[in-house]
Amino acid sequence: MVGTSKVTVFGAAKAVRLVKASKDNKAIFFIIFSSNVLSH
Repeated sequence: MVGTSKVTVFGAAKAVRLVKASKDNKAIFFIIFSSNVLSH
């Protein structure tokens, strides 16, 4: 569970960076979705 949380937090941080850089909602959604799929 701890490892999964770390991955989720790391993915969220990456998503935030991309949003600030590109301001593309689809990009952050795709990244978060991918992170959730990979963590399962």
